[in-house]
Amino acid sequence: MSIKEELNEENRINDLVDSITDNIESDEYVSQFGDLTTDTENDEVVAVKKKKKSPLYTSIIIAIVVLFVAVLGYVAVEMFVPTIEGTWLYEAEDGTKMYYTFNDSAESNKLTISMGTVYSICDYEIATGEDDAQQVTLITDAGYSNQTYTYSISGNKLFRNRVLTLIAVDSTTGQETKVELPQANKPKVSDYIQPDENFKEVEALTGEWVYKFEDMGVNLTLTFNDDGTMVLNQFGYQEMHCTYTADDSKISFSFVNTDVVSEELEYSFKDGQLIFMNYNWVRAEDATPDEG
Repeated sequence: MSIKEELNEENRINDLVDSITDNIESDEYVSQFGDLTTDTENDEVVAVKKKKKSPLYTSIIIAIVVLFVAVLGYVAVEMFVPTIEGTWLYEAEDGTKMYYTFNDSAESNKLTISMGTVYSICDYEIATGEDDAQQVTLITDAGYSNQTYTYSISGNKLFRNRVLTLIAVDSTTGQETKVELPQANKPKVSDYIQPDENFKEVEALTGEWVYKFEDMGVNLTLTFNDDGTMVLNQFGYQEMHCTYTADDSKISFSFVNTDVVSEELEYSFKDGQLIFMNYNWVRAEDATPDEG
C-alpha cells in the first residue's frame, strides 16, 4: 500500500471514530447493549442493563395489599362483630336435638328449624329494643303467633365457640325464659338416612308434583328424585326429606323425626294425575298458574 493510500485509510478511520463519538455525546443515541463498564479484574467490558419497574409488578403489589386488607376486615368482623347468622343447637333433657339455622340472604331472612329430616321454615327480623338490646322476631303465616326474643352472642365465629342466648318474656306473667344455644354444624339428611342401595327408579314417578288446596290458596309439592330421595313440601313452611322405594303399585318411604318413621302407601295414575296420599297430584310443569 502506498503512503497516499495509508493516509486515506487513516483519515477514514478518524472520520468513523469522530462519528461514533458524536453519536455517544448526542441525546438521540441509544445503545443497543446498555451502559458499558469495565471489569478491572478481568479487564472485560461488561454490559450494565438498567431495570425499569413493570406496570404488572405494581399491579400485583396493589392486589396483595387489597387482599391483605380484605382478610383483616373479614377476621375483624368474625371476631368482634356478633351475628345471629349460622346454626345453633338446642338439646332437650330427653336428648332430642333441634337445629336453628339463621340464613341472612339478599331476599329475606329465613330461619330453618330442623329435627331429624323434618324442616320447619319461617322468616325473622332483627331489631334494637330498649337499652339497645338486640331482638329477633320469628314470623310465620302458618297460624302460629309471632315470638320476639332478646338475644346476645358470646365467643366468636372464627374459633367456633359462639353461644346464642335467647330470652323470652311472658306477656301475661312477665316471667323470663332463658335458653343457651351453642354454635353447631348444620346437619344433612344423609346424616340420618341413606337411600336403599338396591333402589330402582320408576320413571313415571320421577319429577315434581303439585296439589292445591283451593279454599286456602296454598300448595303441597311432592318431589321424587332419581336417586331414591323424596321431598314433601307443605305450603312452604315445612319440608319432610325422605328416602323411598317403589314398585308398580306401592311407595315405601322413611323420614326421621325423633325416631325413624316408615310408611307404605298405594299409588296409581289417572288422566295424567298421580293418585297418592288421597290427593290427585299434577305435574308441576302442567299445573295452571293457580295450581303451582
